[in-house]
Amino acid sequence: MDDLFNKDSVLFIEIQDHYLRIVRLNDEQKIRMPLRRLSEALKESPDFVKINRSYIINMNFIYEIDGNDVYILEHLDEFRIPIGRRFHKHFYEALEVFDFGLS
Repeated sequence: MDDLFNKDSVLFIEIQDHYLRIVRLNDEQKIRMPLRRLSEALKESPDFVKINRSYIINMNFIYEIDGNDVYILEHLDEFRIPIGRRFHKHFYEALEVFDFGLS
């Protein structure tokens, strides 16, 4: 399970009905997994934050935040993911305490 959600390679997770689309640095995978199990797998990791009903992002791969959008960058591909209104406060609180390794 840990390899599936490795913080060093997973860019984001998209929730699609009963499936998860896991986008990694070099590939992506679609698996069937209950949301409850996903929550359990990620609950101890400050690296992953849910920013809307459909997306959980890896904070390590944030390239830019512009208004209500988060940009995740992977090589030359850029992914724009909107921050949901319900998740706005939670995202910015997580952003304040997240250690980007800049110190």
